Amino acid sequence: MDAFDNDDDYVFLGGMNATVEACKGEMPVSVMGDSSDPSNLKLRTLAEEGKFIYRSRVLNPKWMEGLKKHGYRGVQEITNLVEFSFGWDSTSDIMEDWMYQSVTDKFVLNDENREWIEENNPDALRQITSRLLEAVERGMWDADDDTVEALKSIFLDNESSLERINDH
Repeated sequence: MDAFDNDDDYVFLGGMNATVEACKGEMPVSVMGDSSDPSNLKLRTLAEEGKFIYRSRVLNPKWMEGLKKHGYRGVQEITNLVEFSFGWDSTSDIMEDWMYQSVTDKFVLNDENREWIEENNPDALRQITSRLLEAVERGMWDADDDTVEALKSIFLDNESSLERINDH
């Protein structure tokens, strides 16, 4: 388990970070412990931990391969990742543009992965693209114009698809 596996971490620690920032005017230093190897304990800042998780898990092709074996539930893990990443960024400002871009490139702009997501849970694609566009709108992600337009187009195509499904 890591900080992007559930919402408890960003709800509680992230909530405290947001509260301190609101009251004090600056983000506190937050750290996460890594005891995956008990003989080599590590302490990382929250921002370092986020980058570590993205590089070691999210961008790891084996993680995506594993998710595909689980269909709908695998898609839900991607939806959760995007939601939890957004939550961490909202509360603790730890997401960098490359992190949002990598999620977009890997799961939304990659035709094969996007089709797998839409096939297994069409509403998940709406949730993912909506949250990514919200990150742009809120100024959390400085995405380039082509990426924003691609996300909007995929969102609208998905909305049309969902409407057809719901009409039957």
